[in-house]
This record gives sequence, structure tokens and C-alpha cells, in this order.
Amino acid sequence: MAQEECKSIDLEDIFFYDRHSSQQYILKLSLTNLSIILKQDENKAKSSSINNTRIIPIDDIYGCLCMKSTKNSNQCYLTFYLYILKRSHTFSGIVSKKRDFHRTQHTFIYGKYNDYETNYAEIIRWHNNVTYAIYLRRNLPFDIMTTKRDKRALVFVNPAGGAGKAYRLVMEYAVGIWSEAEFNYQIIVTEYAGYAREYVQTLELSEWSGIILASGDGLIYEVNNVYFF
Repeated sequence: MAQEECKSIDLEDIFFYDRHSSQQYILKLSLTNLSIILKQDENKAKSSSINNTRIIPIDDIYGCLCMKSTKNSNQCYLTFYLYILKRSHTFSGIVSKKRDFHRTQHTFIYGKYNDYETNYAEIIRWHNNVTYAIYLRRNLPFDIMTTKRDKRALVFVNPAGGAGKAYRLVMEYAVGIWSEAEFNYQIIVTEYAGYAREYVQTLELSEWSGIILASGDGLIYEVNNVYFF
């Protein structure tokens, strides 16, 4: 699938970390990494620059959100959501062979300028470039990031599906990840057998980015039979 020529990313600016709001950090963004560097005076920086730098691969970043500060009317928040695949430890301290995704987030405060609009515009620039890098690393088509990103996905959930766990699993696990990734969706909880089939027959597919089914085989057959048979 052909894509437009990739642009380069080279952003750098000074932020405050939300958990240490008095300490400045330099953030650097490229197509492959986000670097977080603790800002120190020149003498300390020469001796400990390596220890004060954390490099986060774009592959570990699944989304970022911009928010207005509730403490300072001129400042903005930029939150990065990470899902890092790593091995877990058992209760006895032994490293497990199984690897799981571990979620974490980092929130930074930006207030370089004296007015909110200018600060927010700069944060939006960071957000757009982070999103661009995420899509590029995952080899996703750019039209998803631009036009189709504004459309919602239709999510059908059968509350009785998956031994009665489908609704709980979607709400406890999927919804949070979708929100962090700015994935637009609408959830429809089916009320009876054939409900999804009746619903999709009234849809204009071009208005939706896709259809997601959380259930057993029955719901899949209902939807597939409308479009393929």
C-alpha cells in the first residue's frame, strides 16, 4: 500500500514533570524515540547526563492526550500512554517466561508562553507529531490518521457472550485503551438474538470506520450474513 513520503520529526522543548513540578525536563521527539532528559546545571550535567536520560521507543507509546491545566490557566498537560511488553516476576521472585503488557503513563506540564492559546497550539503540534510517529511505526495508512480518524467504530457487545464476560471485558480493558489512543467508538449492547442483524441493515457503512464484535460466534454470523450472503 503506497503512502506519502515520510516527513522527519525533530521536536525539542522544556517541560515540567507532573510528579515533580519544580524540576525541568527536556523532551526530544524523533520518528523512533521520545527522549526525556532531566535538566540540570552545566557542571552536574557533564558528569551525569547518561543517568538522567530515558529513551522511550515510539513502539511503546500507544497514544497521547492534551489537557488544560486546572492549576494554572496558561498551562497545558501532555500525557503519554505506554504499554511496554516485558517479562513478569512470580511471587517467589522468579522471572516468568511469559511476557505481558505493562501500562504506565507520563504527564508533562507545558507553560513556555504567557497565554494559553499559544501554549495549547504548541502542545497540539507535539500531539500531532507523536500520533504521526505512532502510525508510521505501525505501518498504518495515513488516511486513517486524517479522515477516518474522525469516524466512529460501531461496537456490538453481547452481554451473554463469552460465558457472560464480554461486556465486563470490554468495559474493564478495551474502553480504557481506546480512550487513550483517541479511538472513536459507539457501543451497542444487543438486547435479543438477531438484534445486531436488524441494526446493521439500517446502517450507512461509509459513516463508520468499522464494526467490532464482542461476543461468541453467533454475533459474527448475524453481521456477516447481512453483507456477504
